[in-house]
Amino acid sequence: KGQRKTMKQPRIKLAAIDLDGTLLNDEKRLCDGAAEILEAAAAKGVQIVPVTGRPLAGIPLCVRRLSFINFYISSNGAQIIDASTQKSLYSFAVANEKSRAAVRLLRQHGCTFEPFANGWGYTEQAIYDDYLRRFGGTPLEEYVTSSRKIISSVESVFEDGVTQADEFFVQCSDGERRAALCRDLETLGGLQYWTLGDRFMEITRAD
Repeated sequence: KGQRKTMKQPRIKLAAIDLDGTLLNDEKRLCDGAAEILEAAAAKGVQIVPVTGRPLAGIPLCVRRLSFINFYISSNGAQIIDASTQKSLYSFAVANEKSRAAVRLLRQHGCTFEPFANGWGYTEQAIYDDYLRRFGGTPLEEYVTSSRKIISSVESVFEDGVTQADEFFVQCSDGERRAALCRDLETLGGLQYWTLGDRFMEITRAD
């Protein structure tokens, strides 16, 4: 008689988990029971990998303190980070020349924006002050203060001819201006973008 074969479920090797609204609750803390569940999965050999649009510096301590996490994916996929060394293992950033061109385009359209690079969000003082006015005393205040470096001008981030943007976080509530920006970004080439609601945009390297 032939032997009966049963289908085996494939073993889960990796769980990629979003932060805001998934692993983190509205208070930007770990959801109840999340650490214990993930630790149990890690003990079975599953790689637990937080995946976020935040820069590395914006990954909260409650996540960094999970000793079973070996890697982070940050800035919407632009960086894969070794959790133990905080060093980039893989970068898919926007080349320096293209980053400078994107800055010029964003300035031309009068947008409020921040580049993420080297694990940080780079923010001009006026934008930072606006964040504190809007988010001071809320769970988002900690994210802003821990993840941003204040600079004199965004242009200065890329003037070394080397620094590459992982992404650009853009605020533009004017629908016509945002549509014009999108058209010009497509003309510039090598970038991709998506809109969040009727105000925010994120721009990264294409693909």
